[in-house]
Amino acid sequence: FATADANTVYLNYRATVVSTIPASLTVITENEATYFGEGTPNLANVTVRVRSLTNGNSYTQDSGHDGNVTFPDLVEDIYEIYCQKLRHASFKETILLKAPGQTVLAFLAAQVVSYTFTVIPVEVVDSYIIEVESTFQTFVPKPVIIWEPAVLDYDAIRFGYIDK
Repeated sequence: FATADANTVYLNYRATVVSTIPASLTVITENEATYFGEGTPNLANVTVRVRSLTNGNSYTQDSGHDGNVTFPDLVEDIYEIYCQKLRHASFKETILLKAPGQTVLAFLAAQVVSYTFTVIPVEVVDSYIIEVESTFQTFVPKPVIIWEPAVLDYDAIRFGYIDK
């Protein structure tokens, strides 16, 4: 844009700083079973997508049986990480990847209840039957807290008749 002074010109520009320094990214996929299940297994067979926010390049891998996936040939950049698996909530995070690399823990919460809606039209105009079916997972690897004893005698604790 030219101003009133004929010797001055303003230029608008955008500069994007890019790096060619190599870096690797490891994503470890987890769910509730990682913390409460037998042997603390990671979440297997998760689709992991990593997308550069500066140039738009996208990389996709499967986490495999061990729940780990490594992207070894990335460069320093800002990346969006997106993880998804059937019957789990998705995971999305944005990171600034720096050399030599880093590890991200991706927690995908298990969806243990699902709902199926069925709409059945009937002969009466503007009338429908709506059926809702709930499906619950039978084994839910979450902690169960049992309070023992169920009733506390605070006087007995206060006067030292039982240990705290």
